[in-house]
Amino acid sequence: MSLFSVETLQPIPKMNGLESHLVATAQRWANGEGVMMPVSLKAFLMMLINEYRWYCADNPRTSPVNVWLTDAPIQHQVIMIQAADSDKPSAKIKAKKAL
Repeated sequence: MSLFSVETLQPIPKMNGLESHLVATAQRWANGEGVMMPVSLKAFLMMLINEYRWYCADNPRTSPVNVWLTDAPIQHQVIMIQAADSDKPSAKIKAKKAL
């Protein structure tokens, strides 16, 4: 059973390379694919930040992307992914149950 859900708020073809990579990676992790399994939103955020660093190391001319955990009570927290030059987020990740 998946602990997280990823809601895309923009079509993936409209996202920049890093943004679409992070959203696709988050979707795979939320579906339980991959070697590591996040157990909390904070762990999920740290995994995304690590993925961000690896992607930028391999692609130095990448457009910046903001990834953050919203400031809300724990049961309402979400991770947002948004291109730095955009005014709308591209994806929202939330826990299905407060962990």
